[in-house]
Amino acid sequence: MSGVEGPIVTRRVETITRRDGAVHIAAFDPDDPSGPTRREYLLSVAAGGAELRSPVDNRLPPIPLIRPRPPLEVAADLDPQATYVTRPPVPASNAELAALFEADQAPRTNPDATVNWSVISEQDRARRARTRELLDGGQINSADDYWRAAFIFQHGDRPEDYLLAHSLAVVAVGLGRQDATWIAAATMDRYLQSTGQPQIYGTQFQIRDGETTQGDFNRELLPDQVRRSSNVPTLAEQARSLDEINASSAAETE
Repeated sequence: MSGVEGPIVTRRVETITRRDGAVHIAAFDPDDPSGPTRREYLLSVAAGGAELRSPVDNRLPPIPLIRPRPPLEVAADLDPQATYVTRPPVPASNAELAALFEADQAPRTNPDATVNWSVISEQDRARRARTRELLDGGQINSADDYWRAAFIFQHGDRPEDYLLAHSLAVVAVGLGRQDATWIAAATMDRYLQSTGQPQIYGTQFQIRDGETTQGDFNRELLPDQVRRSSNVPTLAEQARSLDEINASSAAETE
């Protein structure tokens, strides 16, 4: 029915009984229970669904009732000892963002001595701008999308880029991408150092006076358990890696 207007009428169900193969429903106006407002209905099965009709006035045509969706069925193989959780469907990943991510990673995973990093920086800036458009347009939805976007913004040049990257990584973890804990930690460290504060995980390395260091680093704030849970090496493992890097660099200069 459409275009129907009128006052809203509320009736309270008085009885529900079975009668002549149908369900008999009696209802009354709660504001005038003894008045002439009592109504009776018969609900019965009909082709394609059900119908509602008056048991006392055959002049009134039946009102067809159509089920808007298939009836729900209870699975016969449910384990009474198990817990079942309904999860929303996993959204598809954005193919364009995946391509932007691959382009972002290519010069970094396969370093080449001929790479012009000033050119890469300009390309990074363009990738961040396009990723921002996808984000603002609601086209970044899956855990992989947020994980990839976090890496793209990690290669920014402003504290805001790193803070956004950290927020995107947190969403990726929340959507089920557990390995995004590392990029969440790395972007937090990068944001802290970019704002003049010491890093706290130990993911950031930099070269000062020809030696690789971790810069300002608050080693006491987080226990190694937090680092391990974030897929970050422990302090001892970081120290060994740092020694190996500097030992290798010293050997190359001799």
